[in-house]
Amino acid sequence: MITSRAWVITTLIGLVSAILYPCLTLMPPPYDDGGAQAIDDERRALFPGGANGPAFPADLSGKLWVQGLVDAKLRSAELLFIGRVQGAESVAVSPDGELVMLDKFGWLHSAREMNGQYVLSERELYIGPGRPLGYHLMDGGRIVLVCDSLKGLLRVDRVDRSIKILANEVAGVPLTYVNDLDVSGKGDVYFTSSTAGVVAIDAKLGLFDTMRSCLFNVLRGDATGALLKYNAATRTTRSLLGGLFFANGVASRGDFVAVGTLWPSSRRPRAACCATGSVGTRQAAATCSSTSSPGCPTASAAPRTATSG
Repeated sequence: MITSRAWVITTLIGLVSAILYPCLTLMPPPYDDGGAQAIDDERRALFPGGANGPAFPADLSGKLWVQGLVDAKLRSAELLFIGRVQGAESVAVSPDGELVMLDKFGWLHSAREMNGQYVLSERELYIGPGRPLGYHLMDGGRIVLVCDSLKGLLRVDRVDRSIKILANEVAGVPLTYVNDLDVSGKGDVYFTSSTAGVVAIDAKLGLFDTMRSCLFNVLRGDATGALLKYNAATRTTRSLLGGLFFANGVASRGDFVAVGTLWPSSRRPRAACCATGSVGTRQAAATCSSTSSPGCPTASAAPRTATSG
């Protein structure tokens, strides 16, 4: 027979559990529209170390690694602009060797080599508010095509200092976290939307925190990423491939496009940590390129010589 004291304790435990459960499963704003999602066995098997995933730790027994050539090359790299260019996702190089960088606050920086050293100029242009991620130079370095998580796909003119939005929605759905891009020889832009979710602002640091947003979307099991195409001739944007887990880097060559994803997808039969699409005139067909990629790769490619739209 349960005592009154035990009943009170049991009741209190139940009340506390009912109060704490939503707090422990729901995300903080602006990700509080759902809780953390369980990872199913099929998807877990594709993770590094899983039954169908790449080896963990990664196999680095290749010839270059054994001979120490890769390590030696990396160790000889020179660190540039420490503390002066913060959080640049990439670096673009113009035909005449100028380095162009966009930092996490939205400032454009450039540097040129003088007497064997790179000299950083004063902050050239502010394209914020927002968080610039992937970018490419066009027209000899005058135009910068930018994936900005807040504003979408941008065309920035460094000479007249104009900023034009090329794409910020697809089929009426806002693009709130575009990530990386590549440009075809025709001037079309292939770019990624990492998630349909938004990017939270860090008021203390004064920036849009894409890393925090990435982590919370991973915890939610978010699979709303997409591979997109901006047609330079028609100035329209369409989705080529959806249902991706945090679509990240993208590279194109001819009618073939590769897109890197953060987590493997069990909804489509493709690679553990990356996806590929062969782009035709109407649709993209997903194919599996590799099921043993170490880590979670992203894709990149050198800028093409194309004119901007």
